[in-house]
Amino acid sequence: MNAKADYKYPDKDDKATQIGVNASEPYAGYWQESEEYVLRFVDDMLKTRKRDALLDIGCGNGRLTRRYARYFNRTVALDPDDSRLKKAEAICKSQSLSGVACVQENFIEASLTDASFDVVICSHVIQHIPSHEVNAFIAKIWRVLKKDGVLVLLTTHSRKRHSVYLAAYVEAGKLVEPVIPELQFNELCEIPGDILPCCLFSLRKLREHLQEFRIARMRVFHALHKMNPIDKFVFRDRIINLPLIRRYSGEDVFVLAVKQ
Repeated sequence: MNAKADYKYPDKDDKATQIGVNASEPYAGYWQESEEYVLRFVDDMLKTRKRDALLDIGCGNGRLTRRYARYFNRTVALDPDDSRLKKAEAICKSQSLSGVACVQENFIEASLTDASFDVVICSHVIQHIPSHEVNAFIAKIWRVLKKDGVLVLLTTHSRKRHSVYLAAYVEAGKLVEPVIPELQFNELCEIPGDILPCCLFSLRKLREHLQEFRIARMRVFHALHKMNPIDKFVFRDRIINLPLIRRYSGEDVFVLAVKQ
C-alpha cells in the first residue's frame, strides 16, 4: 500500500463497491445483515469488559472505529488517505468518542510499540497490498498485539483452492472485475490509480498467513447467489458456514485470531 502523503484510495467514496453490492445483493438489506452476522462475534467478545487499546488499520471513514472505540481507553485509527481519515475523525468527534487518535500513516511504516494493543481490527485492507508484503504485514500485527491479543480480520474470499487477483473499476456505470496475473496486481498496488486491485484469499492461504496465531473463529459471508426457497426459513450465512460448504461459499471471510 502506498504511503505517500498524496495517496488516495482508488475506490473514491466506495463507489465501485456500492455499485457491485447494488447489482448483486440477493435481497434488500442482505449485505449489511451478512456483515452483522460476523461482527456480532466481535460485539460479544468486547462487551464483557473494557480493554486498554485498539488499533484500526485502514480505518477508512471510521465505520468500525466509531463502533468499537467505546470499548477501549484509547484507539489508534490509521489510514494513508487523508480525506477518508478526516471523515473518520469528524465522525468520532461528533459521537464524543474520547481517546481516539486518527493518524495518516501506512501501517507497515507506522511507528508502533510492540505488544501495545489488545485488539487489532483490519477490515478489507490486506487484499489491496502487494502479495509479497502480506506476511510482513501480518507479522507486524502479531508484534503490536499483546499476548492473548485478538486480530479481527475481514477480507475477500476466493472460492477456489488458490488466491485470485482482480482489477476492479467502474465502466458505463457498471462494476468490471477482470482476473489479472499476480504480477499485474502487485504493480497496481504499488502505483495507485483509478483501478482497485483486489486479492481474493483462499481459506488455505489465509491459514498459512496466520500460522503464528490461534484461529478462534473463521466464517465466510456475503453469499451473493439469487434468492431461493430456503432463504424464507434459514439465514443463508448459517448454511454456507457448514464445514463441507464453507470453502465454496461467500465473497468475504471473517477471522478472529488470537496471539498465543
